[in-house]
Amino acid sequence: MHCDLFGTDEAIEVFNKFAGQFEFDYEIGKMEALQAVGKFRGKSEQARLIIRAGVIIGNADGNLDNDERKALKEIVLELGENPADFDLADTTASTPKGDRIRLGGNN
Repeated sequence: MHCDLFGTDEAIEVFNKFAGQFEFDYEIGKMEALQAVGKFRGKSEQARLIIRAGVIIGNADGNLDNDERKALKEIVLELGENPADFDLADTTASTPKGDRIRLGGNN
C-alpha cells in the first residue's frame, strides 16, 4: 500500500504550523489538528495511514504511554475508525517497553 498525503517539504510545513498552534494554545491547537485530521474521515486507507504514523511516532521510545494512547484514540475516533483495531479501546494501561501496539488493518 502506498499513499502520499504530503510531500516532505509540505509535511514539515504542516507539522510546524500545528506545533506552533499547540505552543500558543494547547486546546486551540488540538481542536485545529483534529479538524484537519477529520478531513480524512471516511477515507479508510488514508485514515489508517495517519493512525499508523501516530502509533509509530508515539512508540519511538519503545513505550506508548497513557497520554499518547489517549491522543491516538481521539484521532482514531475523529477519523471514524475503531480504536480496538489499534489496541486503543482501553486507554488506562500503557504498553510496556518492548511490547508493540498493533498497527491495525491487515498487518
